[in-house]
Amino acid sequence: MGLRMRIFNVVSCFFSFRAIAAVAAACLLTVCLSFAASAQAPAPAAADPTLKADPEVVKCIAKGHELLNKMQIDEALKEFQSCVQKFPESVLARYWLGVAYFSNREKDKAINELKEAVRLEPKNLPAMAMLGRAYSFDEKTLAVAEELLNRVLNVCPNFDDARFDLARIYAQKGEIDKALPLFFLLFEGEARFALYHTEMGKIFMAGGREKEARSEFERALAIMPGFEPAKKFLADLDKKPGSGTPSPTPSPTPPATRPPATSGK
Repeated sequence: MGLRMRIFNVVSCFFSFRAIAAVAAACLLTVCLSFAASAQAPAPAAADPTLKADPEVVKCIAKGHELLNKMQIDEALKEFQSCVQKFPESVLARYWLGVAYFSNREKDKAINELKEAVRLEPKNLPAMAMLGRAYSFDEKTLAVAEELLNRVLNVCPNFDDARFDLARIYAQKGEIDKALPLFFLLFEGEARFALYHTEMGKIFMAGGREKEARSEFERALAIMPGFEPAKKFLADLDKKPGSGTPSPTPSPTPPATRPPATSGK
């Protein structure tokens, strides 16, 4: 097996699991976007997840979001499928059904839904970026994925999801000199990554998974030692009876970016 193929297999395998796990926290972007806005230049309106959002569609997909957060993917799929049946022309419904299929490793079905979302709204950047991500897990469609992601970044240079996936594609192709600068740009958003870990920790706390919550708060503090929300929740954990000895501070590795919500009709 050639070096390029070995790189492709390793990177694809690693990031496919990262991407699937990341979907569980997709709804956190609603909270993160306002925080991220202070750390980078504002994105074009096309990337705004609230743009033209139909309240009825948003209400329909809310249950699916909740199930994805709990990693109940089969149940989430049923909810999003129901939404698409009710709102077949909704980009938002098609997008999230595609995300759910992708998280369930049904890549071809994900691509079909995301292609339909892009057909319905050709300039929709989140749908285009997610379609690029789905295409990037097959070496035969890397060129298509690269083209889609570059189109997104040409319009919205601060679209971190697209930047992350494009960097991953370059790594898969063995073009490390192109991949590394993109990753370094992502790592500049320390405040956002600290918030991502803190919000994930809060989800674990709510589910009674205190060990995992502690790990997320400690990751946030490893990235940004003075981040007060993480310090507060970690202190709350320490006050609980039988909380145990804090786990070793993990290395400050940022998580994979999450697919943002998209516009809907």
